[in-house]
Amino acid sequence: MTSREQWRWRKSSLCSNRDCVEVAAGEGAVLIRRTVDGNPGAVLEFSVPEWQVFTDALRRGEFDDLAAGSGSGPTESQ
Repeated sequence: MTSREQWRWRKSSLCSNRDCVEVAAGEGAVLIRRTVDGNPGAVLEFSVPEWQVFTDALRRGEFDDLAAGSGSGPTESQ
């Protein structure tokens, strides 16, 4: 069993070095955190099935309106 501190955190190649969202995976969980100026923030944990549902929704474009800042998407889970 590996310590979560040893998990390899990854960030997008499009991420600036100052403000990033990072992802790490292992042992049945996916972790995400926001890093600002090189300082990691709070960690959110998702099960692998939860992460799969989320990334599938991203691929389908369900959150594209949020990236544009409009926030006019659905307010409830579908």
